[in-house]
Amino acid sequence: MTRRVLYLLCLLLTLMGGCHHQPLNSCHISGEIAGLSHDTLLLWGADHLYPHIDTIPVVDGRFQADIPIDTLAEAVLYTPDGRQHPLYLERGAQLRITGSTDSLTVSGSVNDSIYALLRSAEALKADTAQLRTLVLSYLRRHPAEASSVFVIRHFYASGTAIHDAAADEALRELAPLMRDYPLIARLDDYTGKYTSITVGRNIPTFALPDTAGVVTNRFTYPEQPILLHFWASWSPESRAQARALRPLYEAQQKIRQKENRLALVGVSLDSDRHEWVTAIHADTLRWAQLCNFRSWDTDLVQRLGISELPYNILINDRGIIRGINLTPEEIEQELKAIREEYAEQKRNSRARR
Repeated sequence: MTRRVLYLLCLLLTLMGGCHHQPLNSCHISGEIAGLSHDTLLLWGADHLYPHIDTIPVVDGRFQADIPIDTLAEAVLYTPDGRQHPLYLERGAQLRITGSTDSLTVSGSVNDSIYALLRSAEALKADTAQLRTLVLSYLRRHPAEASSVFVIRHFYASGTAIHDAAADEALRELAPLMRDYPLIARLDDYTGKYTSITVGRNIPTFALPDTAGVVTNRFTYPEQPILLHFWASWSPESRAQARALRPLYEAQQKIRQKENRLALVGVSLDSDRHEWVTAIHADTLRWAQLCNFRSWDTDLVQRLGISELPYNILINDRGIIRGINLTPEEIEQELKAIREEYAEQKRNSRARR
């Protein structure tokens, strides 16, 4: 091997040794914060996707760390003065943090859009209407991102000028899967308790056991419209309405595309399991049946303000109420409108690509 080849190999090894090699399943964080010398930053996982607390040493104001991460997760960066700064960790991302402890800027991954929103919101904090428009626009652009949970919490659950008056409108912009987050579920319940249940609103969250004891909620039927039918074994009128729904259920089962198929869900106000199950078999109700045997004290019944039976609510795939106490014919008409809207959304989505 010639001297020139040996020299090039040594040079290559030196360069490689000086480079930072980021692990594949990690998020790289680096930066420089004015005013810090030899300190420690605290990184706290803010959701179940990153349930850790990590420390990041700071030397002469500079720092870097590789944080193991499987997916996109929310964290909070604590600076030594106790200030909190939102941070979104994503596998393979390289985040850069600069500024001072009272005004940090984070770039990389979804942090770019979050910090751009916060800067714009700061300039509009005296104009509630403009601020509300700004935040809703962000939620519409990021309906299924974890960052939108931070936006909801920051602007609607922390005493800001656009607190509960606009929270329900903001929640409607989120994709259904986002409602699994505990904060979103709590806000859903809050707005459901303090405003009337009408067409156009989101239905409150619920979780009720079926006949096998398996807990069911709205997310059991992703991308499907749902008809909630409230009934009880001791209510002849509600049982008659359930039987009248059987042709609709059978017709829906023949539809191949799941997102176009209506999911029927019975919610019983029974307090006796034997009477409930006996009525289900007697009336041949083959769709999902839920009951917690608390009768009128069932949380969902209370939040909806139901005071008589029968009662039904049709919701679309995003949990928005499309009709209340509809006949089978009216349900079919509304389903047609929902399917047309869904097809239009798909066409618009393809056109934007």
